[in-house]
Amino acid sequence: MKVIKTSKKLSSFCLSVSTCLLVFTGIAYTENSVTTVTDSSFPQSNQIMPPAADGGQDIVTFVSTETMFNGYGSSVNDYITNYEWDFDGDGQYDWESAESGFASHIYNAPGKYNVFFRVTDSQGNSSIDTVRVQVKLNND
Repeated sequence: MKVIKTSKKLSSFCLSVSTCLLVFTGIAYTENSVTTVTDSSFPQSNQIMPPAADGGQDIVTFVSTETMFNGYGSSVNDYITNYEWDFDGDGQYDWESAESGFASHIYNAPGKYNVFFRVTDSQGNSSIDTVRVQVKLNND
């Protein structure tokens, strides 16, 4: 059975201020079926959990074209205080905002880039998601 596409989702459901249920759902799309796997856990009361970062789907774009990035974050501890993007994968974050993970970037050279999206919550905990970007010449 050949997996042709996968997706992931992390959800949190809070029962009280200090107790939340984290649910990870993975979906594998194969040539003939869709398989869903769910794993959930109850962390101990007052346990610090890292936030969840979701940089969105992988992207194919073109040189000199404005490319939109739509990142989201959630935290069971408190709230997200910082959203950051490292567009070229060099470890230096090129863009940041305290308001949202929506950003744009223009690539000047073709290639494949691992783009990192990081969220930080009000307790200083952070999480990173990777978005793969393929930049093509306009005539590709």
